[in-house]
Amino acid sequence: MSKTKVAILGSTGIVGQRLVQMMQDSKEFEVNALAGSDRNAGKRYGEACKWLLSSGIPDQVSAMEIIPVSNREKVLQDVDLVFSCLPSDAGDIESKYSERVPVISKSSAHRLDKNVPLMIPGINDDHLSLIDEQRRSGKEGFIACDPNCSSTQLSIILRALEDFGVEEVFVDSLQAISGAGYPGTSAIEITGNIIPYIQDEERKMVSEPKKILGTYGNGTIRSKNLMLHAKCSRVDVLDGHTQNLFIRLKEKFDVGDIEAALRTFRQSEAAKRCPTSPEKYIVVTGEMDRPQPRLDIMVNNGMSVVAGRIEKDQNYCKMTTVSHNTILGAAGGAVLHGELLKLKGYV
Repeated sequence: MSKTKVAILGSTGIVGQRLVQMMQDSKEFEVNALAGSDRNAGKRYGEACKWLLSSGIPDQVSAMEIIPVSNREKVLQDVDLVFSCLPSDAGDIESKYSERVPVISKSSAHRLDKNVPLMIPGINDDHLSLIDEQRRSGKEGFIACDPNCSSTQLSIILRALEDFGVEEVFVDSLQAISGAGYPGTSAIEITGNIIPYIQDEERKMVSEPKKILGTYGNGTIRSKNLMLHAKCSRVDVLDGHTQNLFIRLKEKFDVGDIEAALRTFRQSEAAKRCPTSPEKYIVVTGEMDRPQPRLDIMVNNGMSVVAGRIEKDQNYCKMTTVSHNTILGAAGGAVLHGELLKLKGYV
């Protein structure tokens, strides 16, 4: 099968760079357009992009011209799919692009829209049916969103524990510097420090998993009835979000039951067929001082959640999880999303 030609909007940011990096080895996609701000328009990607990843800029994109995001006609000249890494105030731009082609959005602008799927491939594949609702309006494309990186990490764990009757969740989310983008939080603020506030993050963590874990029917999503409480802090870690979870379960359980449920959890059969899909979404570690961002974020190429410190406290299950926020929670999740859309015939 031939590769799908894609455009990346917001290609010079951290998530855009991860996408560019992952696309160079993609079996499904080929970058055909890079779009950015007006100030970078006309520059070569290698000239305009302050590359922040350890690998070099891929040769095949370094000399590509950055097209202004506003020039939709030029961006879409030979493109079948758009990945948007634009900020949350770019919802109107994404809507205009979606009139012509499918758009996978990393932005929060459309995540809670009634007819937009909020996807974690392998977790809620049936929500893709919302795309059919969008197409009833007659437009050629559609918008499908990826969740916030922290919501992704949490939702995967909660899906795995669904049979225990998840009733209430308290999450303490310790979030890496890269989650703030570039230039993000200044060194003088974050070095040796913890900042107990990230704008809008707690709101996203409380609302998004309820939609992701909700039930599709009659052209809409019925959100999961779940009490969710979140506190989010920025910590002096480059990559990798750590979450301390306190999960109240309806059904009786012991630690062995929880570990077994996490170890045996598998994504959908369709998602498993996608090249970027990890062997396991969840990896359980039994070491008392794990998981740790420095040691565990690259498990399964950064596409898994690593869980440990699993304990029982009355009817609460306590655990710590770690995942790579710019791979599973951002670029890798977007590529996997695109692969699933292609497999399902939406692209």
